[in-house]
Amino acid sequence: MIPVKLYIALFLAVGGMCFVLAVAAGQPSGMLLGLFFLGWGAVAWYLRYGRRGTPSLTTRAAIEDSGISRVELDRSDPSVLTIRGHKWAVNCVAFSPDGSILASASNDTTIKLWDTAGGTPLRTLDGLTSVVNSVAFSPDGSTLAFGSSDQTIRFWKLPTGQLLGPLEGCKDWENSVTFSPDGRTLASGGWHYPGVRLWDVAGLKLLQTLPGQAARVCAVAYSPDGLTLASGGADGTIKLWDPAVGRLLCTLQSQGKFVLSVTFSPDGQRLASGSEDKTIKLWDLAGARLLHTLGFPGWVNSVAFSPDSCTVAAGGQGGTIRLWDAAIGQMVGTLEGHADNVSSVCFNPDGRTLASASKDSTIRIWNISGLER
Repeated sequence: MIPVKLYIALFLAVGGMCFVLAVAAGQPSGMLLGLFFLGWGAVAWYLRYGRRGTPSLTTRAAIEDSGISRVELDRSDPSVLTIRGHKWAVNCVAFSPDGSILASASNDTTIKLWDTAGGTPLRTLDGLTSVVNSVAFSPDGSTLAFGSSDQTIRFWKLPTGQLLGPLEGCKDWENSVTFSPDGRTLASGGWHYPGVRLWDVAGLKLLQTLPGQAARVCAVAYSPDGLTLASGGADGTIKLWDPAVGRLLCTLQSQGKFVLSVTFSPDGQRLASGSEDKTIKLWDLAGARLLHTLGFPGWVNSVAFSPDSCTVAAGGQGGTIRLWDAAIGQMVGTLEGHADNVSSVCFNPDGRTLASASKDSTIRIWNISGLER
């Protein structure tokens, strides 16, 4: 794995060398090339190191006074709540276990908590150093874990606002984080390192690494009983692990392109995966066999099962969300309204609403209670 700082150093060194040589030779095109590399190096340095500070907490009153966050009811469809609170693309959303809070994370380097009943802002964690790629609530709802592009994983203790971490030994751009059902372990997958890492939540340290993925890990998920861990990677495969002993159980030869999302059905019988090859695949876990292949208009960035395991939702390129009957693979609904790619979808534990995050910087909460199955 090449450190981020080395990439930045190479950009700056190449840019500086090109510019100096071009000036000496009187070549305008070479000067422009040098300025290009210098510019990208400067931007990368700023995003990685230039915004360091102490993460701070913004209360609901301060958020409302700022006028940044807005909640809108779609006039053409009153069942859709649109939340505008992030400045840049929203990368992920997650419901708390009781469904009362929605967490969102963005390229604007903030994490926000929302009241799901009306979409009103509750708290904002800002002052972070980099883009936040993934968030996950602990099973008891007291902690929010998040992985960032600055090669850190941290824990936000929601009752007190305390921030713990970063985890010792974390040296990767973290794409995905997820808690084990007992809340004692956190699994993560990163951009550069081809393996899944398991972390001790209480001790804030690395427990073990599962090195079987042949390329970067894009997604990780625990089964409801905690006995199986799934990982999806850039090698187009899905790995199923016994996390207790770190043993590889089987490999599902999936889409052949990046597997961007994996999730277990709440009943533990199926696994859904989404890929760059514009498909969602549903797998029977008992026999490790493919049940259905579902088509999508573009890359599939996120898949999620409904709490009753009957419906699977997917979001991705094109800004649309599709829902299928998980048993027979028949599409039962399409949700449209986002102006850019959908990066994340998740069901409220009550099963009546679905949240989505988009590159258009908005979050939407959809009422899906009327869907026919």
